[in-house]
Amino acid sequence: MRDEIVPPKNRGEAIQRLRESYALWQTWRKAPAPSWLETGRAAIVDSPFRYTYVRAEQVSPVEVHFTLFEVEAEQIVLRALLSADPSQLSSFPRRTGEPRPIVSRWIERGAALGSHDDGAPLQTFGQQYAECERLVLEAGSRLPRLYFHPDGLLMHCGYPPTECANCTSASMLAISRFSVRSELPSDNAAAWLCETESGPVPPGTISPFMPADFACFAGVHPTRKRAPDTETTAGDICSIDPAACPPPPAGFGVAYWNQVRPMICSGWPTHTPRALEVGKTDPLGEWTFPVSSSAGVECSGGVGLRRVRVNLDQPSR
Repeated sequence: MRDEIVPPKNRGEAIQRLRESYALWQTWRKAPAPSWLETGRAAIVDSPFRYTYVRAEQVSPVEVHFTLFEVEAEQIVLRALLSADPSQLSSFPRRTGEPRPIVSRWIERGAALGSHDDGAPLQTFGQQYAECERLVLEAGSRLPRLYFHPDGLLMHCGYPPTECANCTSASMLAISRFSVRSELPSDNAAAWLCETESGPVPPGTISPFMPADFACFAGVHPTRKRAPDTETTAGDICSIDPAACPPPPAGFGVAYWNQVRPMICSGWPTHTPRALEVGKTDPLGEWTFPVSSSAGVECSGGVGLRRVRVNLDQPSR
């Protein structure tokens, strides 16, 4: 939490903003599961309500911890810890084999849930709102700071270290209806997520800092193709001729940003977003960020604003 974020004027304003954001969360829950165009996988529509979300904690100037949760029917079914040097994070595609700064430390499932001391506590995103409300109601004269994502969902609720170094907080870096529980490789959570300047995000996440025609796709694996049966050849063509089954830019089994609706004039951020540009203090307020279109005959090459407006009745993710 940044010192520069302005705290609510009073407890009433804090509770009102938190409840407005919670109403947006309830609207988000009604949205359909992400489609193939958002994740690279067919939507699963006959399963219990599930989602994946990520929390972040900066443990030193050169290390951030990211805790990944999967929630199904309001029960946590997976927790994983990842880490990265924040100065090395980027949304730009990495080449096959290029080292990724995000490292998977451990993964918990089933009876192992909660077995590690590090990582964020076992809480659903709905419980993050309850924790924030508790912080607001129990606060003295100094209220916690509230910060929200461009779509109005809760990003952070707590105190900056200068006010309370050991206080609990509520937070969410990214959230998606995509399920990572069955992703491969099963022992490398970093491969399940796409990289951004802020940290890892699950497939299906809508990033306002990526052009609208890009989506985080789940990792793909070689498609086994039967070679034509003849008297002399038969078998897996990917093994016979690896060039027939080329990997995506990030490599097999690694989530990646994919341009699914190519636009001639994609809008890219004019600069890396700063801490006070990634969100807003009013969950229902409009959010803007400067973007520039490609140069060329078809595009203006100028600078415009990406806008996110929220609607309590319309899911924004």
